[in-house]
Amino acid sequence: MKIDQEKSDFLDEMLNHWQEENLLSPDDVNRLRGSYETKSFDWRRLAQYSFWIAMACGVISLGALLIDNKILNYLEQIFTASDVMISILSAAGAAALYYFSFKRKSSNRTWYLVMRLWFLLQ
Repeated sequence: MKIDQEKSDFLDEMLNHWQEENLLSPDDVNRLRGSYETKSFDWRRLAQYSFWIAMACGVISLGALLIDNKILNYLEQIFTASDVMISILSAAGAAALYYFSFKRKSSNRTWYLVMRLWFLLQ
């Protein structure tokens, strides 16, 4: 059983006390000490999560810094374009993505089969 450091210290003190009082034999104390394990804090996972949060904050701050009226006007022009233009751009984007994915699928056949199996199992 894994327990935190504070509980482990308490159990060690109690086992030592009971051994001094001759309530437990040394064999029993060793057996009981072997039945639990002190769990340590996962510093690597904390560092990884902290790095991800720092990266997200950096992206958000960079986006807030870079967005100005010029970019907002460009986005407004894209969204006010005619429906025909949006359809043509979407079709061209879909065709390009289909072409590149088909090309990648034929060159990386094993990777494609692994990913397809993974999606089927979910």
